[in-house]
Amino acid sequence: MNYGVQEYWIVNPMLHSITVYALNGESMYEQHDMKTGNGIINSNFLVGFRMNLEEIS
Repeated sequence: MNYGVQEYWIVNPMLHSITVYALNGESMYEQHDMKTGNGIINSNFLVGFRMNLEEIS
């Protein structure tokens, strides 16, 4: 937050999950998206960027 990182992704290979946190208007991180196993996960910051969990497992 101190350095203005707009978004970060936590990848957990053991749980086959990705969680995306994005900086909100109050300069706090909030969970933007989370997927486990399969599905499409989207970036809040990079418009149009998305990942299909099935392609990276």
